[in-house]
Amino acid sequence: MAPHAQRRGRRGIIHRLLAATATSALALAGVLVAGSAPAAATFATQCSAPTRTLAPGPDSISVADGETVLLSGGAFPGGIDALPQGGRLCVAAGSTLSPAYMNN
Repeated sequence: MAPHAQRRGRRGIIHRLLAATATSALALAGVLVAGSAPAAATFATQCSAPTRTLAPGPDSISVADGETVLLSGGAFPGGIDALPQGGRLCVAAGSTLSPAYMNN
């Protein structure tokens, strides 16, 4: 095979590999974007029926898995001892949450 034919053959292979790689990358990006839809939650739906309501104070806050805790009007400067993935901590209008620390 002539040298110029070999170069064309290699270039063709390289172009096909690059095209396949680009196509795979785009397909993967589509899966990642499609699979990561933002959560659509509102205060009204997530916090309308709290499991517990806490009055303002310096005490630390612990939320259990599956529990919804509502912080009613006032300041909450204490720490957060527990806030697992399945727990919700809701801050009502007029409340201020400024924890000194947060453990999980």
